[in-house]
Amino acid sequence: MVGVPADGGGGAVNIPFVKMHGLENDYLFIDARPASSFDPFAAAPRACDRRHGIGADGIIMHGPPRDPANHAVMTVVNADGSDGGVCGNGLRCLGMLLTEDRGAGEHEVRVETPGGVVRLLVSRPVDDAPVMIEADMGSPRLELGSIPAVVPGRDSAATIIDRTLSDLEIDSSSLGLPADARLSLVSMGNPHLLIRLPEGGSRSMLDEGVRRVGPMLESHPWFPERINVHLMTIDAPGRIRLSTWERGSGPTRACGTGACAGAVAARSSGEAPEWQTVELPGGGLEIGWNGSPDDPVRQRGPAEEVRRGVLDPATGLEPDRDSGDDDDR
Repeated sequence: MVGVPADGGGGAVNIPFVKMHGLENDYLFIDARPASSFDPFAAAPRACDRRHGIGADGIIMHGPPRDPANHAVMTVVNADGSDGGVCGNGLRCLGMLLTEDRGAGEHEVRVETPGGVVRLLVSRPVDDAPVMIEADMGSPRLELGSIPAVVPGRDSAATIIDRTLSDLEIDSSSLGLPADARLSLVSMGNPHLLIRLPEGGSRSMLDEGVRRVGPMLESHPWFPERINVHLMTIDAPGRIRLSTWERGSGPTRACGTGACAGAVAARSSGEAPEWQTVELPGGGLEIGWNGSPDDPVRQRGPAEEVRRGVLDPATGLEPDRDSGDDDDR
């Protein structure tokens, strides 16, 4: 797909996009080759606005890899125009997009990300069943210096997994959280703060709670690059419910790297099998990790295309389409 002149002549060129989602976590995918002058960081706040723009949780640029042994490089831009780092749902969608011209069967795709090269195994069905993708997300990073997090009284090599808020001198009542809530910090190439609540928390309680604590914790002084915030419960060994506040985007329907981080936290605290199901507002992901620090975390789930269009690089909006009419994940 090539650019389309915005004025019908030789002026500004409209940028083609593909809107896709993984469990309702949606992005505008843009091929960087015909969009070399397009600035996604400047365009994202307008383009991703669900009332006045196209509507999405962010923009993902993809283009030729630096290493010819790989298939693509990706850049994730949050809805507010900040750097998104790594995105698990976005990776699965990109794997589907990059194999759209291949037939049914399993196809390997390798994508360069800020967290390293991610290997995707894309299973394309012969019928109308969803495309399923398994992603090798690399090893989790637990040391505070790798999150990154600067926690008073702890050095950069320390870890925080399943610690009570009082252990960390955090006033749970100021966050509206129970005293027995437990906190973990995990990086999956981007930073995650996970707060585990007592068993029995409802989906609405998790969703409402993360909207309350997310803005307070995203920009906490401990986190120099801000942080993704999640509330989770362990309903049974291997079954997690999780709700997300993404840095730079706010509440989202799913977070693939957050699901990975939640499974790592549960496994590290000794309460989970190797493969776990993480239920998110948008659906479930299967997450596998054997507990070894060097073992990669594997993520398995669907991806779907929503539609295709073009956006005006000058406005970040879609020509000839009413703003705000596209919240169509």
